Amino acid sequence: TATLAMAYLNPQVTLNVETAFPAVEADFTFDPATGTITGYVGTLTDVVIPETIGGIPVIALGKNAFYKKGLTSIIFNEGLEVIGEGALSGNATLTSAQFPSSLRRIKKGAFILAGFTSVELNEGLEYLGQY
Repeated sequence: TATLAMAYLNPQVTLNVETAFPAVEADFTFDPATGTITGYVGTLTDVVIPETIGGIPVIALGKNAFYKKGLTSIIFNEGLEVIGEGALSGNATLTSAQFPSSLRRIKKGAFILAGFTSVELNEGLEYLGQY
């Protein structure tokens, strides 16, 4: 993890560069016709899903969109409705997620091999796939 010493302000303060700056739109492959993130090409391991990409609302994470990306945490945007099949699978270090109240469907295998020890889901969830 890269750190930036802020000695001119306080020599005891460091800034985690990887988590202090959110992912940018270019870090995601995106289908504007469906509002679906179809892939992740960024390098951050703590990811915040944007509410929009190119002004289009992000409403879904597609199949295997974040497969084996080494994520440790993810914050889903309010407005996200669907987490696709295998979308976050293979992220054994993924231990933290914040789910939005808008989330309605989590498809089969969305979190296979993720490192969660517990998960708290919202009341509005309508469908939870196997695994």
